[in-house]
Parts: sequence; C-alpha cells; structure tokens
Amino acid sequence: SAALELDRSDVALLHAQPWSRIAERVAHALPDDTQFREAALLDVKSSHGGLATRLARAYPHATVTMTDPSAERVHEARLEYLSELSNLRVAELAGPTPWRQFASDTVDAVTSCFGVGPSESHRAVLGELLRILKPGGSLIGTLWLASAAARLARDVPATARGDDAPPPPIAPT
Repeated sequence: SAALELDRSDVALLHAQPWSRIAERVAHALPDDTQFREAALLDVKSSHGGLATRLARAYPHATVTMTDPSAERVHEARLEYLSELSNLRVAELAGPTPWRQFASDTVDAVTSCFGVGPSESHRAVLGELLRILKPGGSLIGTLWLASAAARLARDVPATARGDDAPPPPIAPT
C-alpha cells in the first residue's frame, strides 16, 4: 500500500514555498541511494514545473515526469526545461482517462502541490495514482484546508483499501 503524508501547514506559507517541503518529504520517503540509482517520480498538475524541476535536479538518475492538463503549460515546459534536464519528461493530462498513459506499479513516488483538489472525480484520480505507484511507493502532497479537503484525506486510504475505514493520522509538518 502507498504511504500517505499530508501537509497541514498554514495555507499562506504553502502558497509561498510549498515545493521545498514536498521535496523534503520525497527525500525521506525514497531510499537513501535514490540520487544514485534509477527511480520514477511523477508530479501531478505541475503547472510551471517548480517542484518537478527541483526533483529532476535532486535526483539526476531518476526519471521525473511533470504533468498538467493545460496543453499550453506542457508546451512551455518542454521549451523551457527539456534541453536543460535530460531526466525530465512532460506529459499532458488530456482526455477522459489521462492516467492510462502510465503503467501500473511503475512509480516510486507521486507528488502533488495542490494538484488533487476536492472535486467530483478526486476519488477516481486517487485510485489511478495508487494504481501507478509501485508497492510501497509514496503519495506526497499538499491539500487545501477545507471540509472538502478533509473528505479527500479520508478518501485516499479508503480508495487504497477499497473500503471506508477511518483514515490514518495526518503527518503534521
């Protein structure tokens, strides 16, 4: 099953610099030798690539895939980063089943900086992210602090287990 780490920090602080906190969590979740070996990292809804590029630089032997539903942002990211970071991939999340482009059990860690929001389809997205994760992989991210986000936090483990058991405690940071 996937490890779950949710950041309950002050929203203003997270808006200012959330990527470094998530990157720290990735460093704790991955084996110590990850920066020297192959690994697969996936960043959900990367926007302009702040977190994904930070991870690509920190883990030069890992394949880091940044994703976004905006074709324009994906195009901009390809122009801006791909010549500099040979281990960075860029994927557009388009169509009714965008996650199907990723094979099951292939990613060591999934990161999301407010990328999985409280919406009608968040449970389906969480199911797909858990499908993509390798056994023992980590899902690391930030959430909006609202009642809908609390439901989202509850749904992550329930989706992973396929039931509605109580959620694990949230790891405060």
